[in-house]
Amino acid sequence: MSSPLLEGIDLAVNFGKTWALKGLSISVSGGQLVGLIGPNGAGKTTLLRVLSGLQRPVTGQVLVHGGSLDKDRDLLRHIGFTPDTPPAYEQLTVRDFLRFIGRGYDLPPGETEERIDFWLEQLWLKEKANEKIKALSRGMRQRIGIARTMMPNPSVVLLDEPAAGLDPAGRAQFRQFLVNLREQGKAIIVSSHILADMDQYCSHIGI
Repeated sequence: MSSPLLEGIDLAVNFGKTWALKGLSISVSGGQLVGLIGPNGAGKTTLLRVLSGLQRPVTGQVLVHGGSLDKDRDLLRHIGFTPDTPPAYEQLTVRDFLRFIGRGYDLPPGETEERIDFWLEQLWLKEKANEKIKALSRGMRQRIGIARTMMPNPSVVLLDEPAAGLDPAGRAQFRQFLVNLREQGKAIIVSSHILADMDQYCSHIGI
């Protein structure tokens, strides 16, 4: 079996007297997709924030490609994280927003355009490329948030409630998107309340 792309070892996070995570360990290799299941307040979002480097754990460590995220923040370039409500500049068109993201990652202009076209195609957004984000539905914004996450082509992909706001057709497309990511060899963690969908695209389930 290949070495894990992402590991969380003995992670603990508390908010006052409440422990959101305690002694939690997780390991994800390329081509694996772990689905997180649990009620609101179970710690799913906290775990994703810790694994993405947005929140430091009280104890434990996160390893990305075998390196400690706490000691080498350059490893963050391998991680893509989409929160449950992805932020975006609503006055921009979808394409201009993704161009802005490409510049933030210092991608050459030509490569930026290629990646934009690729992820718009992968996420069924091509027809919305020149529309302003403020005019789009929540489901479309969710897809834009995922496209933003994928622009630097991370090897580790963390998605918090990514199917929220998607209609049944959109959920079917999203399932195919996740299968494609697995086939690309990415390590993926998804939290979701839609249990029936998770059975179709996950390789592992965490409860």
